Amino acid sequence: RLLTAEPEAFPVIRDALVPHEMTLVNPMWGVWQDESNGPEKRFRAACALAQFAAMDHRWERASGPVASLLVRQNSLVARHWIDALQPVRDILVPVLIGIYADEQRESAERSLAADVLSVYVKDDVDRLVFLTKSATPEQFKIVFPGLARHRTEAIAMLERDLTRPSGWNDPPLSQRWKAVSQVEIDRLENALGMMRERFACCAA
Repeated sequence: RLLTAEPEAFPVIRDALVPHEMTLVNPMWGVWQDESNGPEKRFRAACALAQFAAMDHRWERASGPVASLLVRQNSLVARHWIDALQPVRDILVPVLIGIYADEQRESAERSLAADVLSVYVKDDVDRLVFLTKSATPEQFKIVFPGLARHRTEAIAMLERDLTRPSGWNDPPLSQRWKAVSQVEIDRLENALGMMRERFACCAA
């Protein structure tokens, strides 16, 4: 029943099996590792293992595929799965951040990654600032409220970012570059262009 349970029923059945978790760990890993079981059964096995064996070394290999399955779940019931995987959130978060930032991913997957991360890193202001700064408009709506709850710390961190030197390390200008005459600069600016030390631009 656990491997076919509806999202709402899954935690009830899983918790009832906790007294038997030691005998279930290896069979559940077997379900996860056998791709013929299909994604739904495998995902439920992983969610059970998050409770039964959160510290198992096999999570290192499983974290990527599990995170990918998580962001493909129905968003209406995703919170049940987000809660089920909480015990392994630390190993899932780096993978989820990669999904969050991956422009090749479906927008729905990136948005669900934002939903998950808004729960898993809700007290990590550094990561919330990063997520907010790199968010798409849809992701911003999801992650910014979490950052706003840390208003004072977030403002201080963002202000430091604004005043921090850019860190650019441009090489010295080539001595072979010829100075641009004032006549040429005037012509460029009259055409609504601009000239700076390292670049010039003009509307075509």
